Amino acid sequence: VDRQGGFAGWLAAAGILWLVLSLPAEPGALTGAAVAGIPLELPLLLLGLAACPQRLARVARVAVTLVLTASVVLKLADLGTGIAFRRLFNPVLDGPLLVAAWRLAEGALGVVPALAAGLAIVAALVLVAGLCWWATGRLVDRVPVGRRLAAGLLAAVCLGLVALDMSGAAGLPGGAKTSRWAVEHVSAALDARAELVAVRTEAARDPWAGAEPGAILPGLAGV
Repeated sequence: VDRQGGFAGWLAAAGILWLVLSLPAEPGALTGAAVAGIPLELPLLLLGLAACPQRLARVARVAVTLVLTASVVLKLADLGTGIAFRRLFNPVLDGPLLVAAWRLAEGALGVVPALAAGLAIVAALVLVAGLCWWATGRLVDRVPVGRRLAAGLLAAVCLGLVALDMSGAAGLPGGAKTSRWAVEHVSAALDARAELVAVRTEAARDPWAGAEPGAILPGLAGV
């Protein structure tokens, strides 16, 4: 680790990534136990970034920052839909509800407070992205080549453990909860998209789609 940052900077960077990865996605998991364990993705990120060559460091930092920030956005959305509807957020199905949520907030709070709340959320996400960017910078900063190779080998081992945990072959301490949660979300979104396409296809084949309203149930005319 770079001498300028020292162990304290490395520890702070690891702590930031730990908190982001440990953020629960369900209202019932908002307890101290939710962040008690060490996610399997944490050592994978720490070692992977440490092993990253300098020429790829910026690309790796951008990718990790975007993924972690997006995970925070989606987990907060999960918490919101979990409280309101007791289910996970589905971007395919729930995306159009964001406009309705804004109108609800605007009607309940007023335009200015609702706008202030929205700006506060955006500012918080910008802060999260900034912290993740800083943390990834501490982890790729001037790692010696010898240590970089060793970190790469250990990162490969951690990747295998994450894959093993996600397959259900072993319940490892801490677990790869964020990875399993991400796969579940991607699968749910793809399934929802496929179902919507199927519904639209069937609707387009409906022989009554272009019929006049009065021709569908003529016996009810005037009732």
